[in-house]
Amino acid sequence: MGRDNLPSLLELENYHSPSIFFTLNFLQDKVFEDAKLVIEALKNKGVSAIGAAGFCWGAKVVAELAKSDNIKSAVMLHLSFVTVDDIKEVKCHIAILGAEIDESSPPELLKQFEEILSPKSECFEQRTHTIDHDLHLNGLENK
Repeated sequence: MGRDNLPSLLELENYHSPSIFFTLNFLQDKVFEDAKLVIEALKNKGVSAIGAAGFCWGAKVVAELAKSDNIKSAVMLHLSFVTVDDIKEVKCHIAILGAEIDESSPPELLKQFEEILSPKSECFEQRTHTIDHDLHLNGLENK
């Protein structure tokens, strides 16, 4: 068991089980609240321009930060759990980098994000790489 008696991610055998979603939702909420504290501390030290980057489920945390006035720019890579509704609320510059083969954020979903963001002043860059969500290079064997 992990912190707070929640199963650790390594203990979860099925990525799509209810336990993984409960755990990830808990972690996302906790990381979001912790990130706001760090951002506030940085602002109190005189830092005026703060950005955030997140991979996979961390991209959902970055999406939440991007919907607030907490950060000035965001980068999301190989994102999971980010929705069209999240992107509609983005208030800062954002770059979204996805994979060519990705069930969590397929190119069709990234295209919807681009359509939402392109009329706004936010920048959007979609780069699809010939890797899948788990960062495996397609067509190359592990040696």
